[in-house]
Formats: sequence, C-alpha cells, structure tokens
Amino acid sequence: MPLHIKMKTNQLNLPKVIAHRGASLSAPENTVAALREAKRLGARWVEFDVRLTRDGQAIIFHDPWLGRTTNGRGMVSKAHYAHIAELDAGNWFNPQFANERVPTFAEYLKEAASLNLGVNIELKATPFHASDLAKQVFQELKEHWPVWLPKPLISSFSLACLRAMREQSDDCLLGYLPNRWRDNWEALLAANQCVSIHLNYKQLTAERIKMIKQTSYYLLAYTVNDSQLATDLLSQGVDAVVSDNPELLK
Repeated sequence: MPLHIKMKTNQLNLPKVIAHRGASLSAPENTVAALREAKRLGARWVEFDVRLTRDGQAIIFHDPWLGRTTNGRGMVSKAHYAHIAELDAGNWFNPQFANERVPTFAEYLKEAASLNLGVNIELKATPFHASDLAKQVFQELKEHWPVWLPKPLISSFSLACLRAMREQSDDCLLGYLPNRWRDNWEALLAANQCVSIHLNYKQLTAERIKMIKQTSYYLLAYTVNDSQLATDLLSQGVDAVVSDNPELLK
C-alpha cells in the first residue's frame, strides 16, 4: 500500500520546464548571466547548485572542483571565497561571457527574487558539511527571499543534507534526488518528509511514473533537452522537466 494517498498538501505550482543551472544552453551555468537569460527566455523557475567554500561562504557552483567552469584549479571546499571571487566563470563557455563571476548564494537569491523567479535549490555537501550548509542556506533564505514569492524547493542527492535542512525548518519543501532507482523510494521520501522526487529521465519507465503518480509526491525529471521526450514525459504525468533550454516546449 502506498504511504501517501494522492493529495498534495504542499502546492508547488511548478511550471512544465525548470531552467537547469539557469539557461545553461545559452549562457555559462550557475552564473547571473544564465539566470537573466533564463528569465529573458520565459522561465518561471530556475534550478541551481549551492556549496560551501573553505571559509564557509555559500556559492552557486555545481562541481566539487573549480577547473571545468572557471580558470581556477583545485577543490571548492579547499578554496577561500576571496580567491574564487576573482576567477573567470564565463570564458570557458564563450569569450563573450569573459569575466562573469561565481556568485554567492545571497547574490543569486536577490537576483532571482528581483526577476520574480521560483527557485529549486540543490544542496551539494558531504555528510560532514551538511549541517553547516543547511544553516547557511536557511539563514540566507530568511534574509533574502521574499515571502510573496513561491516557497523554494530544496533538493539534494544527500539524505544528510535533507535531514540537516529539516532540522533548520519544519516547513521547508524538500526533494530527494536518488542517484539510482531505489525500490524503497517511497519510504525514503516519507522518512525525510520530502514533497518531491527528482529522477534522471533514463531511470523513468511508464510503470514507475504511474507508481509515483499514485502517491502525493511531485515528480521531476532531469536533464531533458529533447522537446518530444519532454512532451512524452509530461503527458505520462511527470510534473516538471529540468532542462538546459527554458524554451524547450515553445
């Protein structure tokens, strides 16, 4: 028997397409430029990644290493923010974005709010740093996220991060990203008080979609860059697809 009947008590009002790391098909991922481009292309929600620097600054960055998306080297967790703030986070994508910087979480939140965008915040941390990251995210959301905008959806591959976030807030909206299909997914979501499950589209079958849709949980699929695939997934009941292209269904 499902642990939840199909009755969504936390209404997210998700769009069909959520911009993955901003408009990362046409601008360098997780930068302010990608955020603004997502808005320009019609996005209503954006997804982005948050992790901590060595000195505890929350920044918008996907990889644990600096090298792929900046001109820096080494691990984010070993670098001070003052160093990361000087790096170029745009030239790797296209020289027209040279000198784009790695934003702080606070800067990104304020920019997203000014653009009237909903946000899916993905927490990136080892279990050892989960509590520190959750505290920082919670504090900056309190300071910088307007109450009139949609409540952020906070997701992670790390159950430790989700538990740490729940310790900070009784009513935050949590989503679980399992790194593979787990037959006990429903028990994991219930135990961690999640409202959504976020799955790689390659993990989804018609049977699994139907199973999830019989419960109260929202289902998000990533990273979907093919318009026909997106249409098929949405027609089967997926609530939203996360895409590098905010114009995927236009």
